[in-house]
Amino acid sequence: MANAKDIREGGCLCGAVRYRVDLTEATHSTCHCRHCQKTHGAPFGMFTVVPVEYFTWLSEPAGEARASDRAVRRFCVQCGTPMTWESPEYPDQQSFSSATLDDPSGLTIAYELFVSRRFPFIAPIEGAKQYQADWEA
Repeated sequence: MANAKDIREGGCLCGAVRYRVDLTEATHSTCHCRHCQKTHGAPFGMFTVVPVEYFTWLSEPAGEARASDRAVRRFCVQCGTPMTWESPEYPDQQSFSSATLDDPSGLTIAYELFVSRRFPFIAPIEGAKQYQADWEA
């Protein structure tokens, strides 16, 4: 079927924050940097990036936090779910926490960032490009 879209919805744990996204041109990744580890309380953050026009808030998160000047992280103030990573360096992209999708099936990780900070018990994802830091090999 030509021009088929992959429209999905997602949201936070408590349901206060909701969005709709078209995953047709999505890229999925993991990030092992300390900011993601601490923000997610996990060994890595998993993100999906889409063109900004493919992402629509149905109910926006009120929480915003900055661990650096590089980006703002938006989260639900009611349950604390991390929702997005938004950077002025990439105004045409929306990056959101992949695990917040209602149906995260079928996602394939294209790349992993900051693998030098990967927890030693986490294996590299087969087939995913591995970057020692951000976008530098």
